Amino acid sequence: MKNTVYKTTNAWELNPQWDRLCISYFQSRDFLHYLQQHNPSHQTYYELYKADVLSAGAVVYSSKVNLLTFTKGKAAISIRVIGLPISISDGGLIGEKDSVNQLLNVILKNEKGLVLALNLPHNFDNHEVITMRFLPSIVIDKNLNDWSSYKTSLRSSYRRRLRHLENKNSNTYIHTGSCKAFDHRHYYLYKQTLQRSKTKLETLSLDFFKHLPASFKLNSCFMDGALLYWNIVLHLKQKSYFCFGGIDYSYRDMYHSYHNNLLLALKDSIQNKSKELDLGQTAEVAKTRLGGLTNEKRMFLYHHNKVIFIFLKFIRKLLSYNVQPSIAHVFNDNRRTVDSVLHYCNQSTGDF
Repeated sequence: MKNTVYKTTNAWELNPQWDRLCISYFQSRDFLHYLQQHNPSHQTYYELYKADVLSAGAVVYSSKVNLLTFTKGKAAISIRVIGLPISISDGGLIGEKDSVNQLLNVILKNEKGLVLALNLPHNFDNHEVITMRFLPSIVIDKNLNDWSSYKTSLRSSYRRRLRHLENKNSNTYIHTGSCKAFDHRHYYLYKQTLQRSKTKLETLSLDFFKHLPASFKLNSCFMDGALLYWNIVLHLKQKSYFCFGGIDYSYRDMYHSYHNNLLLALKDSIQNKSKELDLGQTAEVAKTRLGGLTNEKRMFLYHHNKVIFIFLKFIRKLLSYNVQPSIAHVFNDNRRTVDSVLHYCNQSTGDF
């Protein structure tokens, strides 16, 4: 039977079976609808059916992207992006490999101009597009009972480093609660952090953070009433996500705010009994020194104009992420090796 492709601009019109293909909450119909409400980006949703059964899906949106992000150059272009309109390490393609590639063929014919796909699994393979490395995500997958267990599992040099970081925050106060507490102070720190980011894709509104679903939790660190840093985490079953964060750069060095914000998310994850913490992308060195593994990602570019396509292929090294994976031997069992990183990648690729 011939494959059928449907497309819509309304997330609620998606087949309820969409969620069956998802590998994360961020790809679900509920969260896609939330993104559509609070970060509208001309989203289009594609569904591929085989014998009337939903087999693959895709999210496509519009964004202005700097193609030279990884070479510190500037070439901002408005393009169509296959992905999620939020800086999360999950991709916008769902389904089994063959079905995804069949759907991609339809999308590439339908979408005009330059098309970019982000956060693809490391084994993504499609000869019709220009595939390149993208920012890896960093995941801590060590099952820990409590914070004390984490500290004793570290090699001595990393325990000393951890003790030094914690001492910097010995007189601070942590408040944990609903994202409804997110206010102009948090947003000011978000804007500070965003302005310094070299890989930013979108600017989210204050209302986006304030109205996040109840499953998201806001952690805020204060010193004498001043907000030093904050993060928003999500706990789902046995996996946690460090989703968003902000720091006051005027206090950053004094309180080692960036590193302690990561520690705050890690402590929260351990208290929640999560077996895995996704720390997101960027800052690989800082995150792997906490015990994180790099989960390789891919991206691709496509243009229907053959001349432009050949040109993009010629300069692909300028467009690709080229930093080598960061590996730190953090734990006493010395399990952070190249083999373990590759093993983690093989276990975390999704369905395609």
